[in-house]
Amino acid sequence: MHYYPSDRWFDGSNQQWESKVIDDGYFFAVDGKRNTKAEWEASIQAFQRPEALFGGPENPHAQCRFPARFSLIKSLLSEQGITIKFPTIDCPGYQRWKKKVNGQRATLVFASSYLNSPSSMFGHTFLRFDAKDVGQQSELLSYALNFGAVVEKGESSMLYAYKGLAGGYSGYFAIMPYYEKIKEYSKMENRSLWEYPLDLTVTEVDALLAHVWELRNIAFTYFFFDENCSYRLLELLEVAKPGVELTETFRVHAIPIDTVRVLEDNRLLGDSVYRASASDKLLSNAKGLSKDEIMQVKALAEGTLAAESVHSLAILNVAYQYLQFTLVKKQRDPLLAKRRLALLRAINKRSKITPDYSPVKPVRPAAPQVSHRSQMVAVRAGEFESSAFVDVEFRASYHDLLDPIDGYLKGGSINMGRVVLRQYEGRALDLEHIDFIDINSLSPQNALHQPMTWRVNVGVDRVYSDDVDNGLALQVNGGGGVSIEPAVDWLVYGLAEGRAEYLLDGSGMANVGGGVRSGVMHYGAVGTASVELSAMRFLQGVVRVKLTFAQNVVITTNSSVRVNYQYWENQFSEGEFEKRSSVNIGYRYHY
Repeated sequence: MHYYPSDRWFDGSNQQWESKVIDDGYFFAVDGKRNTKAEWEASIQAFQRPEALFGGPENPHAQCRFPARFSLIKSLLSEQGITIKFPTIDCPGYQRWKKKVNGQRATLVFASSYLNSPSSMFGHTFLRFDAKDVGQQSELLSYALNFGAVVEKGESSMLYAYKGLAGGYSGYFAIMPYYEKIKEYSKMENRSLWEYPLDLTVTEVDALLAHVWELRNIAFTYFFFDENCSYRLLELLEVAKPGVELTETFRVHAIPIDTVRVLEDNRLLGDSVYRASASDKLLSNAKGLSKDEIMQVKALAEGTLAAESVHSLAILNVAYQYLQFTLVKKQRDPLLAKRRLALLRAINKRSKITPDYSPVKPVRPAAPQVSHRSQMVAVRAGEFESSAFVDVEFRASYHDLLDPIDGYLKGGSINMGRVVLRQYEGRALDLEHIDFIDINSLSPQNALHQPMTWRVNVGVDRVYSDDVDNGLALQVNGGGGVSIEPAVDWLVYGLAEGRAEYLLDGSGMANVGGGVRSGVMHYGAVGTASVELSAMRFLQGVVRVKLTFAQNVVITTNSSVRVNYQYWENQFSEGEFEKRSSVNIGYRYHY
């Protein structure tokens, strides 16, 4: 069965191979995790026995515990012309479970990225199983299949990130009602959902469910970048479609949106259905309200204004959505529940008087699979202080603030594994920059929603300042602040931030400083433009000021040209000034 390659099972050899399942209960042979021959023989013996191997009423016999594996073995034996008699076993527990799930169709669900949670930064995928005659909205009663790490309650985000990268968690499949996932993602985490019907027959869905039954309570290795939710789901879909290679391209990392693209490339996805998050629905309906009407919305939610005194259905509806939005972040409060009920009654009453009103639907954004790909290479030519140079850049993932925006969040970026090499004319190639991790969350605030703007960067910088001889420094910097959206497609932000750096020239010199960063971004028809100014004072007395102008011009979804101008001005404790500038232009390609 899956997690054991069928092409190696039947050749009878003891090949060197290790299953990705780490749970010994998944194997019949003692060394079945690594010994393909022993597991093949032990599986056949287990399926031939008339007596039960497993306790409990749900899976008393090997054929009932592993129905998909049993089906595969019979198929492989038949292909080889080998006849083995197996007992006929009834599996009531398995049949009851199948009837309960009632899955005859399958849908892939992509939950959009959510920068305020390390586990959600790159998005998430899971499956939904539907009945054949499922109608609109009734899919909420369908069942969802999720794969995730088991995280102890109260673990910090930093610890989660470390253990997720290092393989410190076990991952498990879990099946649950779809409405629970809707609540979790659309409301509690404010994430939009994209649903893609999968091109699977009823027989293929049945094979998929048979394997899901086998994987209940079975532990896997879990890694944040490769052996994650999306990778495991692709492995499952390879069970349903044995001739389709879905995981072959993900040898280093499996970012959820890339796995969606692979399914589309293999023509397995149908037309998508978009489910907007609670915050998107709230803001879409609030846009048409005046400042005075927004004040009424807040008063209704806070209980200082009676719902019966408001005659505008639009105001009542936004107030109800606003209260719903704030409720999910708080523990159960009888007073808030009472206000919500009063608003709902007022909405129902007012709807009979103004039946033509309908809530504003959020504008459907570009679908995730049409976004640019995650990895990127770039070449550029430029000049620094009259010296010509050429840069070569590689980025393992995923999206920066100026990249083509379709399918991504405005003001959001995640870069990991970014390396820049530079060669000046007549000199050797040298390291210019490394981003181990670079995250920006420039979420604009408004009257009803005030998310924090924040950024963090860990990497190696070349510090353009005479006090450190333009040397490389290992550094960490970050901060928090506020962003606003003064007009459509414009973003203005400001942050207070700090920086700690350690020079890599062998001097042992370290530096700590604090300052501010502000900028303006515009999402135009040709691409994204930005202007940013930062100023930082260090404990040694040095003040560094940096001004950056950048324009990204989109050519295609995966290619663009970027122009960049930078100006540095450093003031030293002795009162001396140092001024430098650089300009470059480059071609960027996402793959």
